[in-house]
Amino acid sequence: MIQTSARPVVIDFTCEHSAPCELLSPILETMSRDAAGRIGFYQINVERERELARKLSVTSIPTVMLYADGELVTKSVGYKPKDVLQDILYSELP
Repeated sequence: MIQTSARPVVIDFTCEHSAPCELLSPILETMSRDAAGRIGFYQINVERERELARKLSVTSIPTVMLYADGELVTKSVGYKPKDVLQDILYSELP
């Protein structure tokens, strides 16, 4: 998915029963709708995908990563309000 995507990809590493993840989820859903067709948004549950989370050095949740052209562009760890998260992610896009 990351390597083959022609558009930027945002990955939200999350887990169930995490208050910060539950707060962040609707923000990312809104951002996904707003960026439909330009940026791919995906959610990965670290409890089900432990090996992938380990491979990508996810040590805290929520962790949001932005990939472009198959490369990690930026990463945000912990809950951030929508405006802050947009600044972090979108300021790094080409």
